[in-house]
Amino acid sequence: MHMRRLLVPLLALALLGAACGEPTGPSDDPTTSTTAPSPSPDPTSLEPLPGSSCEPQGGGSFDNVPDFVDVELEHVDGIDRITFVLELSDPDAAEPPSYNVQFVEQLTTDGEGAPVDVEGEEFLQISFNAVGTRIEGETPEPVYTGPEEFVTDFTTLLEAEQLGDFENVITWGLGLSLRACPRVVAERTSITIELPATP
Repeated sequence: MHMRRLLVPLLALALLGAACGEPTGPSDDPTTSTTAPSPSPDPTSLEPLPGSSCEPQGGGSFDNVPDFVDVELEHVDGIDRITFVLELSDPDAAEPPSYNVQFVEQLTTDGEGAPVDVEGEEFLQISFNAVGTRIEGETPEPVYTGPEEFVTDFTTLLEAEQLGDFENVITWGLGLSLRACPRVVAERTSITIELPATP
């Protein structure tokens, strides 16, 4: 009888102790959070330029085969821009030279198909009909005498490199920091690629 009376208070104390040991609020564990993290901005998201497209773009006329004479690069008003400057061989040419602009998985040399290491995560290839080297005589005569590689401090267009000059087809590759859809502005005396610049 005395043992039974003693067990009841002991059992009550044990239950009370267990209840007091249970947490009653949020854990103090610094690795535990009850607040969902705020979504970080997507760095690959750019406002596209009006008239731009990530699909292959092309046009122009095979009748216009100008001289390829210069490359101009600029970053202005949130746009990275590269312009291939041309001089008309036929002053009556009414259309831009034939051109093609498209994304590729790997930039390669025109003809050999050898991989070209260009800085960037995405790659654009630009081809257009123009004379970069005259081969009418015994010795080839360069028409375009500028650099064949440009490394920029732009935010989207990181590098441009010439990939080929073969049978009046000029090919360049562009390395981009991300997949930014280009706007192509083709004229009789220039082909310009415009890209939205990252913030």
